[in-house]
Amino acid sequence: MPHARPLPLLALTLATGALACSSSDKCIPLPVEIPVVYQPAIVLGVADSVTGAPLADSANGTVSSAAVSDSLRHGWYQPDSILVSLVGAGWYTVTVQRPGYLTWVRNDVIVRTNACGAAISTDLTARLQRAP
Repeated sequence: MPHARPLPLLALTLATGALACSSSDKCIPLPVEIPVVYQPAIVLGVADSVTGAPLADSANGTVSSAAVSDSLRHGWYQPDSILVSLVGAGWYTVTVQRPGYLTWVRNDVIVRTNACGAAISTDLTARLQRAP
């Protein structure tokens, strides 16, 4: 299921610090006031495995590693079909549940960061199978 690139979750203005990233992943020396954009680290489309119908509206899940556990959140720009997470760089297990469907699990999901440390979105699609 194709989905749109994530929009910024949060924009802040930095006035001090060493480096900041522009939307083109280039580092800019500070102190220059620029907006810092936080992209979701994981963007997860959730759909029925047979019909392709979006299912994120009543799905939930987690992103976890040995050190971190984060709940998946509904994407504000596509709440019926997208779940997102803001975890940092690392290897994760992603789990999605929805009533009436089998639990979906994906191990060894990697989140990378750019030169400035901002997450580069990892896109996944959970195609959920109906429970027997």
